[in-house]
Amino acid sequence: MDFYWQTGGKEVINCFNSSLTDLRRPIWNPSVFHMMRVIYVDTVGSKKSSINIKGVNASIAAHAIQVPYEIQYIPKKGRGIVATDFISKHQLIWNAKDNAKFYKESKFEKFLERIGYDLACDVLMWSYVETCSFADNEKATQNNKTDDNDICYRVGVELGDASYMNTAGKGEEDNVAWCGAGEKGKHLKETINCSTNNDSIYASRDIQPGEEIMAEYSLFSFDDKIEWFDELYDDAWWELDEEEEDDEEEETEEEKEEEKEDCRLTSTTCVIPEM
Repeated sequence: MDFYWQTGGKEVINCFNSSLTDLRRPIWNPSVFHMMRVIYVDTVGSKKSSINIKGVNASIAAHAIQVPYEIQYIPKKGRGIVATDFISKHQLIWNAKDNAKFYKESKFEKFLERIGYDLACDVLMWSYVETCSFADNEKATQNNKTDDNDICYRVGVELGDASYMNTAGKGEEDNVAWCGAGEKGKHLKETINCSTNNDSIYASRDIQPGEEIMAEYSLFSFDDKIEWFDELYDDAWWELDEEEEDDEEEETEEEKEEEKEDCRLTSTTCVIPEM
């Protein structure tokens, strides 16, 4: 089975040839994440690593999520984080101690090569482009569509269970906040005086047992900012994006049919635009 393919004379990962593609992606055990954190530190060097695995810090990085939870398979989403106990509003949920940061393409590609094919595909799925500081994040959020050459960007990924955190789907609302980011984050900062100098997240409202813990990706993840990362992801998971677009089109058609049925049942004259 060919796990790689050529594009523009360059060999890239093709995640749709994975033996795991047609099955549910695995829920990796803690030892796998520990292995990836060790490889990350060795790849970028301890002085440039954003994860500390020395002594007691190894345990801290392994338990970055601070609330009771379990990883479950969520319908139409895949893996997700579900609360197993009550979480109060503004309670710390994640301390960012498992967050790996990459500034160079060579280091990121070397890391992917060292962790193996299936893990590399997951890391590419989980990774995102973030700003290098909160000041950069404020500029990017306010001015994301214009020239932002003065803003520093890097690739981030959680090498722990926090990587399974989904964004809110249709009809859902995210329930966590970053200090100072977005309206919920600004309210959080005013209420508990949290620091904007770290990536920790807090509950933006009370979360009940059985609820999925979800974040708003747009507050920290930025598209079209690091070309080499976009190319790596697109080459690996391009079919995934196409499938998501097809699913959205199918949902739109279903909604249109439901609207027609509602009109029929209520004897209402409706004008429903064609898609």
